Amino acid sequence: MKAKVLFVDDEVGILSAIERNLRHLRDEMEVVTVESGKQGLELVESDGPFAVVVVDMNMPEMNGLEVLRILRRKVPDTTRIMLTGNADQQTAIKAVNEGHIFQFLCKPCDFDFIIATVRKGIEQYRLVHAERELLENTLHGAVRLLADILGSKDPEGFGLSLALRDFYAPLAVLWPDLPKWEMEVSAMLSTIGLLAVPETLLGRVSAGEKIDAKERNMLMASQVEGARMLKRIPRLEGVAAIVQGLDVPFLSFEERIKHRGSDIPLSSRVLNVCRDLVELQRSGQSIAKAVGQVQRTCATRDVDLAVCIGKFIQEQSFGSDCLAWSWMSADELREDQIIAQDLTTADGMILLKVGSRLSSFTVQKLRNMYSLNLIKGKIAVFDP
Repeated sequence: MKAKVLFVDDEVGILSAIERNLRHLRDEMEVVTVESGKQGLELVESDGPFAVVVVDMNMPEMNGLEVLRILRRKVPDTTRIMLTGNADQQTAIKAVNEGHIFQFLCKPCDFDFIIATVRKGIEQYRLVHAERELLENTLHGAVRLLADILGSKDPEGFGLSLALRDFYAPLAVLWPDLPKWEMEVSAMLSTIGLLAVPETLLGRVSAGEKIDAKERNMLMASQVEGARMLKRIPRLEGVAAIVQGLDVPFLSFEERIKHRGSDIPLSSRVLNVCRDLVELQRSGQSIAKAVGQVQRTCATRDVDLAVCIGKFIQEQSFGSDCLAWSWMSADELREDQIIAQDLTTADGMILLKVGSRLSSFTVQKLRNMYSLNLIKGKIAVFDP
């Protein structure tokens, strides 16, 4: 695939010369020229990505340094090169510090040198882009693995986490400054700290049994422990901060409201209010009644969030759809389906409660149990 290269210069003669001298490279790169910084930024927005952008320093209205600064913020992978006839030391320092340029080109500049520099810039772009893609794919894979582990250890709790993610997704437009991907991953991994809590304790709490102060402190520390785990994974620092501010699992609705600190970030506050609504809705309340209860009982500073969500839900008729469920064999089950009726083993032990969402691990586990006759018959599921 040909690399796209953009030249930004207010001197039409220079742009014409660039087009003539780089025309023989049209099979290697697509060269585009514009006469102002504003046009350049608009083109990057509409026709990107560009592998390389070469910007003249001295232009009217918007100089090259301003353009480079904006490019650095909006398209950090693009290789940025400055073309200038005023290569004083102060200009160079500003360009490097504020625009993070790849290289300077001083006018007048030999076209063979321009071509060699642009080729190096394209190579740099491809290296950076490939590294970013590899890191993002690795990161997404790590998140998916963590989610599968959580789903295998606590299918019911993980089902609630996925319901929280799905509930928040359409609401993201209300808070455009919050990082949507980090918010959704935080919802999915909201109970990751419970991996450090003994399963026997989790079972007792889930069954409603009383626990002592030491056991309660262990549960109360789970969000901090979860954040500590996530901080070890590169680029999940933001997710860790959100998770640390989320409510501790297994607390009652009233206890959650009581224990919410005054210093948690907006991102955590939003997910906490969404979790309140999800749990109340799953307990049988209509979405309208759930919103009303949250508005009446949540912390004073979170009332505005509940009101905002309630208004959005009312305007969009969000949460009013009914899901049709069907019976499936274990071999027919798919990831992300939702259990429609409590699933029990052949001897009557509850495996999955209604509302649990299936992870890939859980699907495989159910198939294995089915093959060993530990569960029998078909399974009632929703297709979300």
